[in-house]
Amino acid sequence: MKRSLKFARCSGSIVVLAAVVVGTNGCSDDGIINSGSSGGSGSADGNGFGGNLNSGLNDLGQIDTGQIDTGFKDVKLDLSVGPADFGKPCAENEDCQSGYCVLAPEGKVCSKECETSCDDGWKCSQVPGGKDTKFICVPKYLHLCQPCSTTAECNENGETTNKCITIETEGTFCGGACKPDGSDCPNGYFCTEIIDPDTGKAIHQCTSGTGKCKCSAISLARKAFTPCEVKNEFGTCSGKRSCGPAGLSPCDAGTPKVETCNNQDDNCDGNTDEVGGSTSCKNSNEFGTCGGGKQVCKDGGLACSAPEPKPENCNGIDDDCDGKTDEGLCDDGNPCTTDSCNTDGSCKNVVPPGAGCEDGDACTGSDKCIDGKCVGGGKLDCDDKNSCTIDSCDVVKGCSTESVAANKPCPDDGDPCTFDGCDGSGVCAHTTLSGICTIGGQCVPAGTVDSTDVCKVCNPLQSKTQYVLQNGLSCDDSDACTVADKCSLGVCKGKPMDCTAKNGSCTEGLCQAGACLTAPKVGDCDDGNACTSVDTCANGVCIGQSKDCSKFDGACTIGACENGACSAKSKPASCDDGDPCTTGDSCAGGGCKGTTLNCSNLDGPCGKGQCVGGTCNAQPANSGAACEDGNGCTVGDTCNAGSCSGQPKDCSFLNDACGPGICSGGACAKQQQGICKPNDNQSESQACGNCGTQTRTRTCGASCGWGAWSAWGTCNGQGACKANTSESQSAGCGNCGTHTRNRTCNGSCAWGAWSAYGPCNGQGVCTPQTTDSNCGDPCENRVCNNSCAWGGCGLKSGAQCLFKAGSNFKCCGVKKWQFCAGKQDGGTAACTYYSCQSTTSACF
Repeated sequence: MKRSLKFARCSGSIVVLAAVVVGTNGCSDDGIINSGSSGGSGSADGNGFGGNLNSGLNDLGQIDTGQIDTGFKDVKLDLSVGPADFGKPCAENEDCQSGYCVLAPEGKVCSKECETSCDDGWKCSQVPGGKDTKFICVPKYLHLCQPCSTTAECNENGETTNKCITIETEGTFCGGACKPDGSDCPNGYFCTEIIDPDTGKAIHQCTSGTGKCKCSAISLARKAFTPCEVKNEFGTCSGKRSCGPAGLSPCDAGTPKVETCNNQDDNCDGNTDEVGGSTSCKNSNEFGTCGGGKQVCKDGGLACSAPEPKPENCNGIDDDCDGKTDEGLCDDGNPCTTDSCNTDGSCKNVVPPGAGCEDGDACTGSDKCIDGKCVGGGKLDCDDKNSCTIDSCDVVKGCSTESVAANKPCPDDGDPCTFDGCDGSGVCAHTTLSGICTIGGQCVPAGTVDSTDVCKVCNPLQSKTQYVLQNGLSCDDSDACTVADKCSLGVCKGKPMDCTAKNGSCTEGLCQAGACLTAPKVGDCDDGNACTSVDTCANGVCIGQSKDCSKFDGACTIGACENGACSAKSKPASCDDGDPCTTGDSCAGGGCKGTTLNCSNLDGPCGKGQCVGGTCNAQPANSGAACEDGNGCTVGDTCNAGSCSGQPKDCSFLNDACGPGICSGGACAKQQQGICKPNDNQSESQACGNCGTQTRTRTCGASCGWGAWSAWGTCNGQGACKANTSESQSAGCGNCGTHTRNRTCNGSCAWGAWSAYGPCNGQGVCTPQTTDSNCGDPCENRVCNNSCAWGGCGLKSGAQCLFKAGSNFKCCGVKKWQFCAGKQDGGTAACTYYSCQSTTSACF
């Protein structure tokens, strides 16, 4: 779906910039960012609008947003921005629907206008120029992980927020300013607290999560490098690790060695053959000693640089190195005479009128003889006006100069493409920089990407005056369903995403919004199981009906399918033989057998134990046979109907007025007439307290009447609770409600221990694992989690919401409209990619 560009409330006409540069003015309260910048090229916030060395793009001018000469009449520039255009590789601003082609880490891509925010990895920055203030999206981290040696290399147009930081064992690389929570760092990067190498304060920078940095297209094109060094006991040699076709190179520094006389700087200290150079030496012979020498390398060995002493001759030279010239030969002792040797070896002593003289101090000038004495003039001016020399004066030698070290800055010649530095021999050299293109009057480092064409870079080997095409750069063709997007001949192309891994007998893989989704198919299928039939697809799964093998079922067998054939399979050992009077039934030999139930515990003199219907019963036996009923007060015991019984024992001979004679314990006894038997005892009990009883007794007297009740006995068993009752207790549990525990009063009226708390119930707004459809979409539902809170909305189980060309777009039986200019009602608005049917509202 397209949308119109939105502009701020600023005066003037609408223009499309041919170059993206940061301006000076903001707008009113429409959410447009006011950069507060004072102008100039590049980005005010390090956003990739410009390059190093002030390579602004102002010279590219502006494009009028009126009619464009396209070769056709009445063609207007379409200022609407399609979503597929953003991030697409571009060569020129006119390649982009938005009119903005900006520099990104992997080349130049199309941007889009914004109000306050952009997609992840981009930020909204002001584009000055023209009469209307506009804002577009620019890369947030243009130089992230680029090899560097200074912070300036990590920023654009004077920015300092992105630091050149050290990654242990790897070197120094560009970081990126970030929030402490890391939410704005790209994928694969962490927001790390570091010490600012410039201020010494703690700051946060995006750093590689792997601790290593790869060479980006910009790094490769610019041949970016990180300083490195090799150290050992002899010294430290410096070098570089540079980005090349194979990635970041190893350190090219040499290995420090012991300094030897070989015309090389073996220990990398900046000096050559300095062996012995700090040791003074002299040359002596019979004529004298010449000092002031140093041990130096000569012919592969050490030698003294002092001259060899010679006999003093009248030649104006201190031949014997005693500090005097032609001494004792022609010196008349008057410094105001010119003493010299004649060609014949004789002396010549001349006093010129107003002659100058030498006062012995080489640092004075215009020495003159005054009143017969040599008087020195003013101090000599030894300044040679050369910034590449150090000037000094020696009282013996006079003015001298010493060259400063090579590469020390010297006066700028005004040419941005030259390096102004001393050459080490006292000369201020202006050396043309290597790896430089001069484009549009600007000095552009090699590898700099053309801000108007992501596929072009500065490559001095091909052209030093214009950007040249660079193929193979990674890019984004804005199609989420393509992968491995590459820049080829100025166009970003990708390969279709392979979703065949999602294919199945009842599913097919389709790409939607950059993700491979599984779409269910319908119809016949094969679930690969020979023991099923009528296999059909249901919700993306192949399901068949199990084969019927019940004809093989038996007491000890069960019908089962294997490899498509039914057969009888043995059941487990236990079974039921159908006889209720057997136990331990088990399968054996293909049949079910049990052990006869043992009822012998019911055997007796008048009966025998026998199982009937699964229950042991005593059956009558031995009817009329003598037996013993266990009662001493019977006689003549015999078996009758399964029971042993006898006739009462005759005690009538003890009958009297108090009562009849009775048999007790097998013996006849006298019982008095009355309400009880003499000496019999009777007791009764009653409850006392919550948990016990108390008892009292009485005794039958000789007159067959009850005596008085005794006092109630001690109450036993009383406790803190009522026996065999229980109580419960509830308590809060987390955020999910309450749970309960119980305890029971035992037979001693004492509480038992509390049980463990039961499951936690009632937490939050929902019950765990339940679902509802309160998502605003019939294809989605949400699930209550274990914390009793609703989770996010997601696709219903088994539902698929996919678009497939040539069919209605449906989801869970409800029509959905897609790519129809936002229409939800079957309108006639034109589709961007597909057509909308105005009668059915279906999008094809």
